[in-house]
Amino acid sequence: MAPDLFVVMAFGKILPIWLLAIPKIAPLNLHASLLPRHRGAAPIQAAIVSGDSHSGVTLMGMETAMDAGPILLQQKIALEHNETAGSLHDRIASLAAQCLRAGLDALESGSLAVKAQNHEQATYAPKLTAETAKINWAASAHEVDRHVRAMSPKPGAYFEWQMRRFKILEGGVGDDAGLDLAAVGPGRVAFVSRDSLIVGTAMGGYAIRQIQPAGKKVMAIDEFLRGTSIPAGDLFT
Repeated sequence: MAPDLFVVMAFGKILPIWLLAIPKIAPLNLHASLLPRHRGAAPIQAAIVSGDSHSGVTLMGMETAMDAGPILLQQKIALEHNETAGSLHDRIASLAAQCLRAGLDALESGSLAVKAQNHEQATYAPKLTAETAKINWAASAHEVDRHVRAMSPKPGAYFEWQMRRFKILEGGVGDDAGLDLAAVGPGRVAFVSRDSLIVGTAMGGYAIRQIQPAGKKVMAIDEFLRGTSIPAGDLFT
């Protein structure tokens, strides 16, 4: 006997048309964005990188095109100023359960309002790669901050220094008063003390708060600096 519904979330593959035809009512997908914004594999990270004020969950009908099916229901949440991919993932997971319950109730009562997506407004969130996670110090400090939060805790935004890779798990726009960042240049250490490390960007300084050297544990920046000497002016590639 054929099922009434299929429901998937974060499945990562496009289902073939023969499989989509099996359920009596519809194959449904819970997508972690407010479609048509951020179609694709990494919508949570894309929302943070883009500086979106809101994200959410879309309950949609499935088609053979990626995340292009009709919208059945959407629920929205505001992003926190320090939102990471980890925290947003957990909030959206909880919201998705509520969205599915509300959608199924509306489907059963016949009150579900189906709406086609505006494909011209679609944006895309491709799968994360090692290159995606690499920090671009030529961006602004605010952009670097969003990138680090979007990659935290996994896969972890990284830079390289002295042939070693370092992940940044937490940081923020630094207090660059009195620092000549234009003279320092993007990617160079602008200020270092026993418990502070600020890196120059294209606009402003970025302060590292949690760091993870390759093969080692995550450390607060003061703990890291007690065992590692980084001169001001050194370049993080």
